[in-house]
Amino acid sequence: MGSVSLKFWLKPSGLSFTLALCLAFVPLFLQWPLFWDNLPYVGGIADFFYEHGVVGSLFHLPKDWDVAHSPIFAAILAEAWHLLGKSLLSSFLVQLPLVTITLYCSYELISLFSSNFWLKLAFTLLLLADTHFFTQLNQIGYEWIMLAPFMWSLLQLFRHFVGKDEHWTIYSRYSIWVWVLPFTQLRGLNMVLLLVGVSFVLNQKKIGLRKAFSVILKRDSLLVLGAGLITFSWLLLHKWKCGYWTNASGVAWSGEHLIPSNVFDFCYKIAISVWRMFDYGFVSYLVVIPVVWKLLRKRKSIDSQFALGGILFVASFGILAIQFSFFDIPICHRYFLILHLLLPVLFVWLLAQVEQLKSSVLIFIICILGVSSGYEWEYPERMANGREVQASSMCYFPLRDSVEKYMQVKNISNNEVVSHFPICVPNDWVKLTNTNQGALCGDIDTAKSPRYIIYSNFSNGFTDAEKLQISKMDTVRFWKNGPIHLMLLRCP
Repeated sequence: MGSVSLKFWLKPSGLSFTLALCLAFVPLFLQWPLFWDNLPYVGGIADFFYEHGVVGSLFHLPKDWDVAHSPIFAAILAEAWHLLGKSLLSSFLVQLPLVTITLYCSYELISLFSSNFWLKLAFTLLLLADTHFFTQLNQIGYEWIMLAPFMWSLLQLFRHFVGKDEHWTIYSRYSIWVWVLPFTQLRGLNMVLLLVGVSFVLNQKKIGLRKAFSVILKRDSLLVLGAGLITFSWLLLHKWKCGYWTNASGVAWSGEHLIPSNVFDFCYKIAISVWRMFDYGFVSYLVVIPVVWKLLRKRKSIDSQFALGGILFVASFGILAIQFSFFDIPICHRYFLILHLLLPVLFVWLLAQVEQLKSSVLIFIICILGVSSGYEWEYPERMANGREVQASSMCYFPLRDSVEKYMQVKNISNNEVVSHFPICVPNDWVKLTNTNQGALCGDIDTAKSPRYIIYSNFSNGFTDAEKLQISKMDTVRFWKNGPIHLMLLRCP
């Protein structure tokens, strides 16, 4: 029995599973509280389902939260809380298999061109060096419920590409799990289109441009139509039950998600997408990869394969960026998390082709130092920071606890204090406790005659006018932890 287990762990697939499981277990030890969109869309909706039941409250969510995303992950969490208890630990246990599948498929993509242990280890270190990945890894969120079926389908797609079978069905080419994507969230359809785009690029390389178009029209179009039909059916059911397609609230952050962008906004959003994609140190890949490619240009076979990888990456980014730019929605860093998994795969493949060991080690060190510098990036307060992908966001929660204790000592009521999202959310949402604790403070947009305001550079919600007004207020107490600070101010 022991020898059989040892053989499994020594196989490339066994090693992939081991590394994936080790990374997936990291959140179980850190157990970061929730923040940003995870608060209403995960903590809030799951808590609502937990209190009122999934079936009975599915189409009765508070309108400020309801933008018609499929609440499947929140529903799974709510049911898990009934079985395991409502806590961060039980929530991370629910997410554990999703993260494991996602990472396992990433490692198996590397196995398609090399079984070298050191490449997988290098890939692991690059992931941990990326603040985008590390912060999202330690968040309970719906990114992983989309990434798991996507990566499984992508791995199947690449396995099919390196094989010789040209007679395939949607199941054999993408795996049956591709049909999970349109059920996960509205962005699940984006992921389906991304898979079809990758399929087209691979087909063009394998069977030529004309046949690739034929495959898209005759076969892949069925997948797109099927996924689109599932998504539209959900929106139609939501319209019938709730009276609106994606949003009935006038709250600025949610907006009407089906409003198309004009030409200027579309171009602006494309530029923002490039920024979001390569923000916080990830731009290092754009510097290092051309250097490695230049070292390898004399090898024509490598040149051709790298060109394919480059086209795949550019096409994948373009497909996502264009889709996100069509509509009037804010573009978040996490929307490109999938490419933060795939670009390091391309990089370690390229690095494996460098014959000089010293050169490859030096390039790897330079790259990992550049990527890890993202942990230290902090934009001025006049600019919005991407807190959802900044590991420094953890510095906020001790400050939040300090404010809460101070308010208790000074007998300051929660009703007297206001702030912006995410400071003004219920404590139960943040740490997933089951104590029915109210919010730390009220919402500044709806409160009347508050006595105090909590300001923090952690929140992107404060307008320039509000910041100017706050600068004239008396500071009752100031707290600072790393790059994050928080102030309690007295209203005039």
